[in-house]
Amino acid sequence: MNVEIFKINQQLELSFKFNKAIIEKVKTIKGAKFNGNQKLWSVPLESQDDLLSTFRASEINYEFVNRQDERKNRETNSLVTILNQDDFTVKLPIPKPLWSILNVYGKISGTEKEWVFTKELFMDFHKLCVELNIGVIYKN
Repeated sequence: MNVEIFKINQQLELSFKFNKAIIEKVKTIKGAKFNGNQKLWSVPLESQDDLLSTFRASEINYEFVNRQDERKNRETNSLVTILNQDDFTVKLPIPKPLWSILNVYGKISGTEKEWVFTKELFMDFHKLCVELNIGVIYKN
């Protein structure tokens, strides 16, 4: 179990793969909230000590991640998306925040190198990439 923690203004944003045990622990922290759009938990900065001591007591691994490092990764790892007549193909790897959301949508097909989605999901996909500040290279 590994939780990435981002400090944003007076909040800590928590990013991790779905895990009921972690979610139950985060829910015990005063002011913890789930952001359904970004699929992230947030905790007020003043609850940081409680959060970290809860993680340590539960043996949950965590690391603080700098948003600038994350932004550099996104810039250098832009998604290549191929627009087809009836669907679109996303070449892997997909950045972790987007991957966890796309996993919910379900894909038409997938291999180790690419995922294929229906055209109906394209606008949602594009909107998510913009919200998560993920660069996308579109090709026909």
